[in-house]
Amino acid sequence: MMRRLIPLVLVLSAAQAVPAAAAVVSPVPAVTAEPVNSCGYHPRQNLKLRSQPGGPGLGVVTPRDTLYVVGERGDWHQVRVAHTSQTGLKLGTLGWVAKRHVEPAVCMNLS
Repeated sequence: MMRRLIPLVLVLSAAQAVPAAAAVVSPVPAVTAEPVNSCGYHPRQNLKLRSQPGGPGLGVVTPRDTLYVVGERGDWHQVRVAHTSQTGLKLGTLGWVAKRHVEPAVCMNLS
């Protein structure tokens, strides 16, 4: 007669799983200077999404694209593209835009 081996699964709580010293720290400071619009932002015109503030372009975002702010540095927002753009930037692409070139999206509550 053969015996089946059953794997033992150890479940750790979140506090046990990652020691405090191993916590991941973002290299970008948190957004603190001004409130962030939870509905995102739209470029005022076609705009280069840059790899770093003032750096080379990753692609172009348009006024139809929604960008979520995830950090800031001076006059720049670090943003994540909310959906695949018409210009080919993929959902979740991370980059930088000048604050003066974006405007808050309008939040709509249809309930």
